[in-house]
Amino acid sequence: MYPALEMEIKMSFHLDKRARKLAEENIQLAYWVANKWFSKLQDTLSFEEMLSDCMYGLCKAAGRFDKSRGLKFTAYATRAMENQILINLHKTNKFQPLLFSTIEDFEDKNGKHDPS
Repeated sequence: MYPALEMEIKMSFHLDKRARKLAEENIQLAYWVANKWFSKLQDTLSFEEMLSDCMYGLCKAAGRFDKSRGLKFTAYATRAMENQILINLHKTNKFQPLLFSTIEDFEDKNGKHDPS
């Protein structure tokens, strides 16, 4: 267990025993999601910011997860962590330039679309 992350889990939410155990067992998943997104969006947020967003999303997912719905926790938590990164991108207004660069890249690769 990573001591700093364990402290973040304990301080960020008032999780019950089951939820805390889920969060602690899936810290590697948070690292994986943060690394995946950081490799794609290196110029927007730092790795530490993305990891913090993933930890926050992991704790939210652990607190809200309902096993009776038939979904695996890892799938639920991964989506929650990715959504938390997107929320941070939107809050910091770093998502808008990303969209425009993506459209320009698309037009460069595929040629400009002429509607006429």
